[in-house]
Amino acid sequence: MRKRGPVVMLAGAVVAAASLATVLYFIPDAGPIVNNQLPVDDLLEGIFTEVSGEVLLYPGEANTFSHTPSDPGVTVMWGLQVPEHRSGDVFTVSVIAGGEELGSHRISGPVHFSVLAPDTGAADFHVENTGGRPAAVVMMFVDDPENSEALNNPDSPLLTVLLPLAVAGTLLMIGIISAASGGIITLVDWNRSRSQ
Repeated sequence: MRKRGPVVMLAGAVVAAASLATVLYFIPDAGPIVNNQLPVDDLLEGIFTEVSGEVLLYPGEANTFSHTPSDPGVTVMWGLQVPEHRSGDVFTVSVIAGGEELGSHRISGPVHFSVLAPDTGAADFHVENTGGRPAAVVMMFVDDPENSEALNNPDSPLLTVLLPLAVAGTLLMIGIISAASGGIITLVDWNRSRSQ
């Protein structure tokens, strides 16, 4: 019987184990995990230049947040955070600029990011709670995110925690696929050797 299947399976298992070790190494740096979620506040620290306070929205209630970029020709990145997110929390964000709706976003996660094109100018963000319970939201804005110091600073929490976790997640997927491929190759080789 050929040994290529077990070798591929072992290599995949080693890659998966290394990625899990990487995750375990970097998660303590992110701070305590609350409700099975990483603390988004710590990861987003310093990225946004304008952050609203928490606004409590009851089901069916809405609030409008406005933002005017410092320079009309720059890209604006905006985000919506639900600090105490629970399953079933849903918000709809309608972006309005110049009297026209630019788009609508249905958000069911703890944080959402999007970008407005340059030359959009002042924009209103109409946030409606379409979920079933009262929940607080925080709106965040940064002008010209490509040149943001927090995104270009290698010591920022975003880059020191999220980037390694993203790499570890990719390696985990590669490891699992390699291990599964090795198992399939082993079965095919075993079946061939049995039939000969």
